[in-house]
Amino acid sequence: AGLKQKLFLPQLAMDKEETLNWIQEGRLKTPTLLIWSYNDPTASIPRGLALFDLVVGSAPNSQMHIFNRSGHFCYREHPQAFNDVVRAFVESI
Repeated sequence: AGLKQKLFLPQLAMDKEETLNWIQEGRLKTPTLLIWSYNDPTASIPRGLALFDLVVGSAPNSQMHIFNRSGHFCYREHPQAFNDVVRAFVESI
């Protein structure tokens, strides 16, 4: 618990801030697939939509897919559908 509080979480927060700043500066040019889960208690839909709004500002060929009836691990809960979404995205770019 000590390392988590003293090292991991502060570094994670710094990495998140750096990444968001990088995207806000318009430096994300790669088409991006954002996959979200409707029932994830750790990541709300409004938060996902706000992130998507930020991403498409610099990477307009991006997409978002929201899995219904899915928690944090949609790739485990809906493996075939998850693979289909990723495959379709890759084939579209």
